[in-house]
Amino acid sequence: MVKANKIISWLLDGDPSIRWQTYKDLLDDDDEKINRERNKIGKDGWGAKLLSFQDDAGT
Repeated sequence: MVKANKIISWLLDGDPSIRWQTYKDLLDDDDEKINRERNKIGKDGWGAKLLSFQDDAGT
């Protein structure tokens, strides 16, 4: 179990998209925490980087 805890901690130290998936799929955390983390995806990390390539039309 100690190894699993270290892995979860490592995942939660990562990108918002990884934290969101960890809270949602591995920890089955409360909806408020899951939604709060999901909202960070477009503002920080990989999600924000990907969205920065969109033009004004969203393509």
